[in-house]
Amino acid sequence: MSKATKLKTVSTETSTKFTDSKGREWDISINLAAAKRADASDFEQIGYDNFSILNPTRENLMSVLTDPALMFAVIWAIIQPQVRNLHASGEFPVNPDQEPEKAQEEFCEGIRGNDIESAKDALTSALGDFFPGSRTVLSSIRERMKKAKQRLSDEMEKMLPEFEGLVEKQLDEELLRIRREVEELKTKPGQTS
Repeated sequence: MSKATKLKTVSTETSTKFTDSKGREWDISINLAAAKRADASDFEQIGYDNFSILNPTRENLMSVLTDPALMFAVIWAIIQPQVRNLHASGEFPVNPDQEPEKAQEEFCEGIRGNDIESAKDALTSALGDFFPGSRTVLSSIRERMKKAKQRLSDEMEKMLPEFEGLVEKQLDEELLRIRREVEELKTKPGQTS
């Protein structure tokens, strides 16, 4: 098996596609044109002024995989040709060339919680395909992030009974306070019950 065939086989193990909550499938494969679109994008409004796919830094890669606002802004830059094609075929209601902000909002309205994880997996795969030498590192980062998220979820689950107890205690205290106020109002002269 040639090296190129082997790389191609490895790169298809995970998908560079995800489907949003509106049923639209997005392919976020990265080629040079997509990387240049992302690099030319202005991410300052979401707090990133030095983001680059073509000149990646560890900080940029971590940011794009951990900050959903940046991740979807980068994905938006990557999928521009797809959005235009979908609009031309009537499957995307807003013309991205005439109303870019409204088109991006339409895209974002199709993103729900579960879509974030699917998109993150697809982007990790796409970055790994674009930078084959970094594929293992990117996969390791993604797996560590999944484990950390699972650990956080597990810890929150363990804390749930304690949290419920605190809520019940506060509720009981508030009800007692209200009952006392009602009783005070009943005993005040000139008050009728």
